[in-house]
Formats: sequence, structure tokens, C-alpha cells
Amino acid sequence: MEQDQLTISVVGKDDCISIASFLTVVQNTIAVVRGVDDLIAAGERSRVRWNLSRLSHNSPAQLGVCSHPSADQTAAREVVLACAEGIRQLELEEGVMPRYFNYDLVERTKSIVAVLNDGIEQITVSTPWSEPISPTQHLAAHADALLPREREALGSVRGRLQTLTRRRGDSFTVWDEISGRAVKCVITEEMLPEARDHFDHRVVVQGVVQYDRSGQPTHINVQRMRWIKEPESLPSFADLEGINLTDGVDAVEYVRGLRDE
Repeated sequence: MEQDQLTISVVGKDDCISIASFLTVVQNTIAVVRGVDDLIAAGERSRVRWNLSRLSHNSPAQLGVCSHPSADQTAAREVVLACAEGIRQLELEEGVMPRYFNYDLVERTKSIVAVLNDGIEQITVSTPWSEPISPTQHLAAHADALLPREREALGSVRGRLQTLTRRRGDSFTVWDEISGRAVKCVITEEMLPEARDHFDHRVVVQGVVQYDRSGQPTHINVQRMRWIKEPESLPSFADLEGINLTDGVDAVEYVRGLRDE
């Protein structure tokens, strides 16, 4: 039985290959194989254990990713073919998301061919059951057309104010409570004292937000800051005991009287 292997061959210009470029190919190829495997498994535990079957740094350098002998070979072949066909489709077709790919895997595949701008002359992807494909910058252009674009829009970010700095302009970092990511918040000099006084407090910042390709906020030009009271600063039920809101009148009668006014 033929080995379920995806092979990537890398030819360097002047028979020389940058280690950094080769590692970029290795890391992103492995990420694509594992990602396609996860999507085929549809949330279940992967049936395939992956090994490096070949790794050479001479030009042409070769990277082989294959299934472990104990793995489900039918599943492994499906993953290998899906990876190769996905790369082929991204190279030859525009505006079509390959089966078992998502935005992250499209970005990873684009990163594989990005080394063609860094001393790499050719990359070839092959399997035992399909024709080899040598992706070019057409793949990168087709990937860009599929990927969501970075954008700007009015919006807000909620999180805790940290890392206040005046280097290259006044700004602080807010750790977004939704994404868990750090968002750079650029403020005016007039906002600086208020931000300093509320260091390590929770805040909602509003303004022009820059979003990355995945739709997550990365940067905001702050127009307004609203501070969120910490739970310990809010009154407790015990604090509310003894407060007379109805002046001794039964609560039902009090509300009825308000309605009648």
C-alpha cells in the first residue's frame, strides 16, 4: 500500500535555501495538514497521528508529512488529498473556498508561497495519487480575495486599562473582554490625566476601531472613555437595608399611587 504522504519540494535560487524560509514552509504545511484533519473530523478527535517522513535542507529541500502506521489509512488519505487539492484549487481558481479549508488555513497556505519572495524559486506539492502542483503568487492573490479585509469602523472596546505609555504618542492597552486580546488605545494629551488616574480600572473606550482580517479589534483612536465601577464599589443588599423609599406606605399602594398621579 502506498504511503499516505504529502510531499513539499522547495528549490532555492542558486541552490541555496534560507533556513528561515524553509522553516516557514515546514510550520505552515504541518498546520494545514492538522487543520484539514480537524475539519474533516468535524470536532471529533482526529483519527490520524502525523509524522515527518522526510526532511532535507539541500536544494531541492523536501518535507514529507505522513500518517503513522497505526493510523486509519483511509482517513489519512482523505486528509492528504484534501490538502493537495485545496492548494491546487487556491492556485487555479478565484473566489472559491476549498473543501475542508477555512480562513486560517487559507492564510497558512498563503504563508507557504510567501517564501517565493525570499530566495525560493519553486515550491511543488505532490501526493502518490494526484498530479504535482507548483503554486505561485496567483495563489496568494486568490487567497487575498477570499480572506476578510482589515477595516475601520466606529465602535467600542471593553476591558481593563493597562500599560500606559507616552512613547510615540499617548496610548494605553486594554485587554478586550470578548476576544482576550490586547487592543492599543490611542488618546489625546488631554485624556492622559484621566487615564492615569484610572490605571488598572475597567473601561469602555469608544472611537474609530481598526479590525484585523478575523474581525477582532487591534487598535482604536479613542474619542470617549467610560469607566466601569468594580463590583466591590457597588452597594450591597446590606447597604440598602433601612432605606425608606415609600415613607412608610405599603409598596403596592405606593406604586398604585404613582400610577394614578
